[in-house]
Amino acid sequence: MTRISAVVNAIQSCRNSSSENSLTVTLLLDLDNTLLKNEMGVFLPAYFRSLQKGLSPLVPEEIMLPVFLEAVQEMMGKEHIDRTLLDVFYDYFCKKTGAPRHEINRLADSYYKSAYQQLKTGTTVDPGAQQAVRIFVERGYSLVVATNPLFPRIAIEHRVQWAELPVENGHFDLITSSEVFHFPKPYPAYYAEILGYLGWPDGPVVMIGNDPLNDVEGAGQLGLATYLVKNNDLEPAATDRKGSGKIEAAPAWIDESDPESLLPNFRTPAAILAIYKSTAAVLDSYVRFCNETAWNHRNGSEWTAREVLFHLKDVERQVNLPRVQSLIEQTNPFISGVDTDAWYEDGFPKMGSPRSILDDFLDSRLETIRLLSGLDDEDWLRPARHAIFGPTDILEIAYIMARHDQLHMRQFSELLSIV
Repeated sequence: MTRISAVVNAIQSCRNSSSENSLTVTLLLDLDNTLLKNEMGVFLPAYFRSLQKGLSPLVPEEIMLPVFLEAVQEMMGKEHIDRTLLDVFYDYFCKKTGAPRHEINRLADSYYKSAYQQLKTGTTVDPGAQQAVRIFVERGYSLVVATNPLFPRIAIEHRVQWAELPVENGHFDLITSSEVFHFPKPYPAYYAEILGYLGWPDGPVVMIGNDPLNDVEGAGQLGLATYLVKNNDLEPAATDRKGSGKIEAAPAWIDESDPESLLPNFRTPAAILAIYKSTAAVLDSYVRFCNETAWNHRNGSEWTAREVLFHLKDVERQVNLPRVQSLIEQTNPFISGVDTDAWYEDGFPKMGSPRSILDDFLDSRLETIRLLSGLDDEDWLRPARHAIFGPTDILEIAYIMARHDQLHMRQFSELLSIV
């Protein structure tokens, strides 16, 4: 059985059961005021003042801050599937200031290596966070620094080190930053992008953070369990799939929780759309940062990464998008099964560069997202008939498409690496 044929079996099994057998636990850990005590009302003004000075050789201080804040709003204002957050920032900031990107980038690198580190004095190590992380590491959990990726990697690494949590020893499988990530909090696609880089791990996934909107609501929209870090006793308790309390109490809360309550639920329109968006975003980063050798290396897999990407492009254009169009335009349509393996029995055609393949994929994927984003709750339950699964509806077929994404993103995580 090929990897691609196995998709049907995987989907059929998950159709009847939402639980996973794997014991892997993945924890997404917010940084500021979760792992590191950092009063943002103090930190941000100090940061802005020092950054103004750092960029002053190219950008007058009187215009730097207003334009900087406008650029940050551009980063946060909408989802950019094919542009990293750093690209969004620089595109706006450099246009408004007239400063060349490479020169701004040079000054910013120098700033983060030197003056930025003086801001450490306004932060405090949290022994409770250190204790929790130590327990998580001992248990072998997969850990992610899931901070809002509005800063470059170097700035985030400094703050992790200020929390006295070492970056270099493999504690964290991923640190989210503006160079790689396409979505900020609280978009559910941000959380989906994290899981995409990790290869959509099985087992429980929990977001732990102190912000009810950015951490709890955002992750909850993707279907993740959450734990709200309460830094004072006046904050309200959490309910349902949510926990709350001091950061040092999080390990005990995980122990006391029903394991199935910590499993993700991706069977909602919001989660499905977030998965679609994250697939495009993660692939964009792979195309940006992985060289030609990596794209053509098999590593024991039946297909190279380039071939998997070509397959996703074909499926999106010839299967997914036409299905979505018929589901929306027709009443109770019949959806035929398609053996996509047969397309490549004689090998793959001339494929072009990974970028050109991805661009073709994006053309179709963005239209799929546009069509499904226009549905209301009732529309998602419109019936259809599937050749393999029988009576179904738009929601289930869209979920099957999302599962197909996840299975192939797991292949990419085995074949390529950028984090």
